[in-house]
Amino acid sequence: MLSNALSILSSQAGSFIYNLIVLLVLDAGLVIALGQWRRGRDAYPYAVTNRARVQAVALIGMLGLRGLLVVAALIARGSPETTVVWIPPLERAIDVVSLGLLAWAFVPVLRDRVTHGLGLVVINTVAAGIFYIILTAIWNGQVTQGGALPDYNGSGQAWVWAIWGIGIAIAAMALLTRDLAEEVPRSPEQSLSLVAFGILLLGYGLHLLTLGGLLPPYSFPNVTTWTRLGQLVAYPLFVLAIYQGTIATLSSKSEELQGLSKTSMEQIKGLVSLFEASRRISQSLDLSEVLEDSAQSVAQALGAEQCAIALLEDGQTTQLRLAAIHNPTRQGRGEAVAFPLSEQQAIKHALRRERQVALNERDDSPQLRLLFSLMGSEQTGPVIIQPLVHHDSPLGVLIAGNGTSGRSFSVSETQLCRTLADQVTVAIENARTHHDLETKAQQLAWTLRNQEMEVSKQRAAMEAELKKSREEVALFAQRLYEQETAAEGNKKAMEEARARLATLEEAAKKSRTALQQLSQEKDTQIQSLSAEAKTHSAELKQLESERETLREKIQVLEHEAAEAELLAVALAQTRERTRKLARAVRRAQRSPMGAQAQVVSGSAGTQTVLEDLTCGVIIGDSDGKISRVNTAAAQMLGTSPDTLVSQPLGQVTRDERWNKAIAELGGQSNSMVITTLEVSDRVLRATISPMAAMPSGERPEGSVAILYDITAEAASQQARDEFVASLSQELRTPMTSITGYTDLLLGESVGLIGDMQRKFLQRIKANIERMNSMLNDLIGVTAIDAGQLEIRTTVVDMSEVIEDSIIGARAQLEEKELTLELNLPEQMPPVEADTDCA
Repeated sequence: MLSNALSILSSQAGSFIYNLIVLLVLDAGLVIALGQWRRGRDAYPYAVTNRARVQAVALIGMLGLRGLLVVAALIARGSPETTVVWIPPLERAIDVVSLGLLAWAFVPVLRDRVTHGLGLVVINTVAAGIFYIILTAIWNGQVTQGGALPDYNGSGQAWVWAIWGIGIAIAAMALLTRDLAEEVPRSPEQSLSLVAFGILLLGYGLHLLTLGGLLPPYSFPNVTTWTRLGQLVAYPLFVLAIYQGTIATLSSKSEELQGLSKTSMEQIKGLVSLFEASRRISQSLDLSEVLEDSAQSVAQALGAEQCAIALLEDGQTTQLRLAAIHNPTRQGRGEAVAFPLSEQQAIKHALRRERQVALNERDDSPQLRLLFSLMGSEQTGPVIIQPLVHHDSPLGVLIAGNGTSGRSFSVSETQLCRTLADQVTVAIENARTHHDLETKAQQLAWTLRNQEMEVSKQRAAMEAELKKSREEVALFAQRLYEQETAAEGNKKAMEEARARLATLEEAAKKSRTALQQLSQEKDTQIQSLSAEAKTHSAELKQLESERETLREKIQVLEHEAAEAELLAVALAQTRERTRKLARAVRRAQRSPMGAQAQVVSGSAGTQTVLEDLTCGVIIGDSDGKISRVNTAAAQMLGTSPDTLVSQPLGQVTRDERWNKAIAELGGQSNSMVITTLEVSDRVLRATISPMAAMPSGERPEGSVAILYDITAEAASQQARDEFVASLSQELRTPMTSITGYTDLLLGESVGLIGDMQRKFLQRIKANIERMNSMLNDLIGVTAIDAGQLEIRTTVVDMSEVIEDSIIGARAQLEEKELTLELNLPEQMPPVEADTDCA
């Protein structure tokens, strides 16, 4: 029967059936591979998609080669010599190339390593093509020598092709065997591929034995019957391997879809819980209600037995306070407990990394035991610690645990916890923002009320200054009238003195002329006129002395006239100052800013007034240059007044705060800017404001800066602030630890306590609160002295304030064995006060 099958495969009809079956099998495998490739491009991993793609490409190549063989056979069918020359080498070359393509498609090592596998396939194909061309040329020479047509199986070239195919099959089987030994469980696809390569190796081996004469020769020449038989058996096995791989992939995808369906149901339940929790969390804007609702909602959504929210203390990053705890089975009173962050490394790690920490196993560590005891559970269990972060700023942590049942949290529950944490963070931040806005609105109302009071005070002060200025103007007017009267009398006396001086000068001139005439006549009248000459000489000296006396009187009168002019100028300036003050009063009624600058502009009349001031004064003109400066300002700045005059205001000092204040003054022409400067070893406070406007009101005339030396006050304030800061830092840490452990004992989280023990613990807590209050008062006094106290008023119920004060003094009253009775009316009017400063 086997010999009959071999004879049929060797015949021409058998060759046609063989090629038809091979093409059909390859088409079936190509259809399966292409379908798997199309399905897996978006839905399957890369390894599955790459396997289907490589198998499809290999099968397309094999189909193309088989088609080439069929076309060549049809072309050479009319010439037996052409058929013998071209078809046998071509068929064997196609078998070798097809075997290489099968090794690339079904050996995982060659298929996954794209560069190596594709490179070997290309090398094998190119080498087969080169050998085919060379061997066909040689075989053509043997065929055309004449005589009967030779059998290609009897030539040495048939041995080359057979050994080549055996080598590829052995290499493929070796690689598959290594992969199967390492793979657990074994893949049916690779097992079938190994069997198929083994059948191909068997077919090539039997063909090689037939060529060697160990088996009966073929019935027809030039045909590789055993190789064809092996291919007819092996190729369907390769197609079956492709089908098995596709079925395995579809099965895994089906299991994955079932898992996704289960996960989707869990996610839908989580979304329902998330919606309900979000609705409850966002119901209120009160922080305490938000925290309580959040803890209860998160516990219900996650199915947690204990849930707590711990927030960072205000202004501290090392202290946490349990602000809300949800535990239906909790024992004790449940006071809010504060504890150091260093005692809970898991919480510290979650806050520092801003990531969730999930412990799904029971851990009986002291830190975890303490954490569960704070939440009211005597047992430990799985716990989720989710940080609450808002804009990269940690607010606290959300803690959920199952200390009673020990149930672990699922992946969907941990993800739901992250989502709920975001909702809780937004709700907490909204509640805080609402509280801050209310506080800010009350503070703004209080500030506006204070500003109105300050404006009233400044207006009263300016009206008093205006009244005083009017009295000074009246006094100056009286003195000016007296000076003008004296100046008119002096002016008349000066004119009479000038007329008399002219008369004397004319008489002296005539005397000199007469003396010259007498000297000319000295020869004739020397004796008679000598006495007269002496007389005239004496009179001349007397006239010269009288002239000098009149000149001195004239100088005195001119000096008095100059003083009268100065008084007139001062009167004009005083009148101008009065007008400016009147305008300042009217302007102050509309705006509280700029009053000081206008008063300084009006009072900076003369350089003498500036020199009498102990503070430094710098006056700038409309061009931003210094027009006047007193000695005190020059000494504070370490220079001379002449050096500063005509210099730009921005070059007074190199301190950037000075230039910033000048720029701010230029942007707000009706404002006053106050800043602190450091010049050498001095600390100066500078008040800069614009001067009064010109009478026409077109533009300001300039600006004025007043400097005060506060070096000693700044040094004293800095030393005191450093001492208070050091003292508060040293005291707060132990006081916080004592308060935390006292609250822990009072909450009976670590065991029940007796009445006497509770009394002692409450006394300890009260004394610690007294120390904390004293420390806050010390810091408040420091803020008041430094001018940094900020009043934040709120509407306060005095009944609650009195009751809180009595509760705070309870321990002291019990210690002194005093009884205090409180009798308050039912309705007390509300009071605005700052509760932090109480």
